[in-house]
Amino acid sequence: MERKKFNRKSRLIYTSSPAAPPPSPIPTARGSRSAADPLLSDYIDKSAQIPALQLPEHVNKFKPEEINYELLVFRERDSLRRLLKSAREFGVFRISNHGIATEELRFALASSERIFGITVECCTSYGDHEKIVWHGDDRRIMEQAAAAAIGVRNYHIFCEKMENVGRKLEGMAEELGKIIVGKQIEESVEIGESTSTLSIYRYHRANINDRSSSVIGEIIQQESSLYSLSLHLLLEPSEFCLQSSHGNLSFDTSSETLVVTIGKELQEWSHGELKSAQGKIIFKPFLQTNRPSFSIEQKWSASNLRKVVRESDKIISLTNQIFFLLVVAFLFNAFAYIFA
Repeated sequence: MERKKFNRKSRLIYTSSPAAPPPSPIPTARGSRSAADPLLSDYIDKSAQIPALQLPEHVNKFKPEEINYELLVFRERDSLRRLLKSAREFGVFRISNHGIATEELRFALASSERIFGITVECCTSYGDHEKIVWHGDDRRIMEQAAAAAIGVRNYHIFCEKMENVGRKLEGMAEELGKIIVGKQIEESVEIGESTSTLSIYRYHRANINDRSSSVIGEIIQQESSLYSLSLHLLLEPSEFCLQSSHGNLSFDTSSETLVVTIGKELQEWSHGELKSAQGKIIFKPFLQTNRPSFSIEQKWSASNLRKVVRESDKIISLTNQIFFLLVVAFLFNAFAYIFA
């Protein structure tokens, strides 16, 4: 008995037989549940067709240069070369090792989230996100409504965080401006007076899927202004969609990098050598959560940039010199002939 039991078990383990094939369809079958039913057949035929898909224009992926900020401060040659290359070709580059604690900022903004819902002049809603334009005077304008929304102590913490990050971004913008302008004219420069505008954004989940170029262009147009540099501090992993001279582009970035775009002031000053670009942030969805996303933008403008003369503008070209000498020689001969 024991031996028979063992043999039966062995057959169960080692003996295999091919699976039975599925039943063939019955083309001559009748009834509403059969494969021959015309309504069911028509539905299956339509479901099997692959719909025509059209990708949005801005899905062209690329990677702008990512440069260590400390190496730029020390004017490391290769970092300067890569920065200028990306600025001249695409109008955008990324900065790593910027020294700003993004996780701490994100926590502070999430704790003060209700401040974005107050009705004051510096707070604006765009449908998929809200924007607070932060100036020094706005602290007093917002104080009463913000304190009622999040409490006096939380509002003071919020103000302190925003003023600190604003000072850091403004200092970085001035340093990057000196680097870019100095490399263009191949000499050290002092920018002088400048102005900055700090904007704080809260994004909703609708922002995750809205990648149509028309919506991106509309929002960029609404928020566009004349500036030299725009520094985007992204507090979440995101996709940065860019409108540039190369068309609609996009690239992935993280909270560890600062995205810098060139403004029209620098493009005009450089006679088009530096390319201006504007962008919109598309945040990646978080799994099983509806939490909003945040970003901070510093727009920096060098008010006396036109007074910084490029070295190439000081030099008279050889063609112009020859033309000038020919004109002088002609006038000399003409006067000599008249008074001879």
